[in-house]
Amino acid sequence: AENTEQLAFEYYLWDNVTKTYSWADNVAADELDDIRAVRIAVLARTERPLAPVADTSSYVPPLDNGPHWTPASAGGYLRRMASCIVQCRNM
Repeated sequence: AENTEQLAFEYYLWDNVTKTYSWADNVAADELDDIRAVRIAVLARTERPLAPVADTSSYVPPLDNGPHWTPASAGGYLRRMASCIVQCRNM
């Protein structure tokens, strides 16, 4: 989508060996049936720069293995981060 700067996913997996759930940022092909939920984080900015705004924030998505997102340049853009957890049904 336009004005999206960063996008990340984490997967909530069922482990048949340990009988526990855990978050993972990578999923192997044989683990696809074990996905129970997906956590999505997105960092977006305004379409046009806003002159007086100097965003020098470091954004930390609420992911267990998540990166710290620091914009390459402030550029006068206003940024917002959003996240959600989507439960996977019938998997």
